[in-house]
Amino acid sequence: MSISLKYMSLLKDIMEDNSITPNGKKSLYIICSFLEKLGFICQIIPFNDINHNNNSSNTHTEVYNLYAKYGKGSFNLCFAGHVDVVPTGDIQKWKFNPFNFTIDKNILYGRGIVDMKGAIVSYISAIEEFLPVIDQQKMTFSIMLTTDEEGIAENGIKKLLPYLKNQGENLSFCLVGEPVSKNSVGDIIKIGSRGSATFKITVRGTQGHVAYHEYNDNPAKRIIRILNRAVLYKFDNGDQYFSPSNLEITTMKCDSGAENIVPEVAFAQFNIRYGNKYTAEILFSIIEKEIIGEDIKFTNLEYHSSGDSFISTQIDDNLKSVANAIFQVSNIFPEFSTYGGTSDARFIKEYCPVIEIGLLGSTAHQINENCSIDDLNLLKNIYNNVISTIIKKYL
Repeated sequence: MSISLKYMSLLKDIMEDNSITPNGKKSLYIICSFLEKLGFICQIIPFNDINHNNNSSNTHTEVYNLYAKYGKGSFNLCFAGHVDVVPTGDIQKWKFNPFNFTIDKNILYGRGIVDMKGAIVSYISAIEEFLPVIDQQKMTFSIMLTTDEEGIAENGIKKLLPYLKNQGENLSFCLVGEPVSKNSVGDIIKIGSRGSATFKITVRGTQGHVAYHEYNDNPAKRIIRILNRAVLYKFDNGDQYFSPSNLEITTMKCDSGAENIVPEVAFAQFNIRYGNKYTAEILFSIIEKEIIGEDIKFTNLEYHSSGDSFISTQIDDNLKSVANAIFQVSNIFPEFSTYGGTSDARFIKEYCPVIEIGLLGSTAHQINENCSIDDLNLLKNIYNNVISTIIKKYL
């Protein structure tokens, strides 16, 4: 079945909200109002923190979150997602205004349609038909949304989960709507995640005239050697669920201000996505001892991690039934994988089993982010069949 006009209207309303992280309060209130009409009990929960997203001004930024529930049963099937989006990039390169609801030749364009406002609306559309027929004394549907996923993610789901637990809310199973599909919608069920760690290296040398190189110490030469070793380093071959660990350089800075001056400082940053053979701390030691080594002098090496790798859900008959539910709709049996980026599943896994199913990720965060109406309808029908299967298997 196709997504109805009222749900396309809901999608239009939240797509036209410029919800660049950590904004999105308007979208949450729009969704809240919609869910209340369906019979959900909703809470808008703000968390107030200083210097959100590393803002240099000493100001408080309120981050808003939504928890909505239908039913009073002990089995709580939760959908988790986010309404905040990444910046648009060069808006002049967009085919259409990224915050207009634009459909062109059956393709819907806009920032956040893939990641992940389209999935949110698809899910709400999918569960509506279950609401009047579930046993509310046994079953609860809940929806957990944040405006803080694309940023530092400190004031969203990470804080919402213990807050809800303290209120006596216990999640039984969670579905996250991240755009994890690779070639066709539903071809991947994400059951965990690779770890993600970003490393920053500073190399300090001696500035001087390029003509008198013997008096200079060019830090750019040393940082190039470090980066060359880093990209050539073979971390591992991956395994059944984790692809080989991968390193990508994200920043290189080295500017003396003139063409005939050797710079004093060189800086580089790279990110490693890694499997279960490592932790961020182990990778730090490898970079320091094996990649940089004793023969290259450097000034500073530091790192931060958004989470180590994990498998959140056991591959059992219940999960295989979920995969079969997708196959019944899409005619594709999905792969169990940790493919894709980090998400709020890294926090949810501490509270209940969690899987991710969503739209194609190929245009996520890109200029002209888009998805087809057909894919949106397919995802809605996948969610519908998955929900039905989970209810039958777990209740």
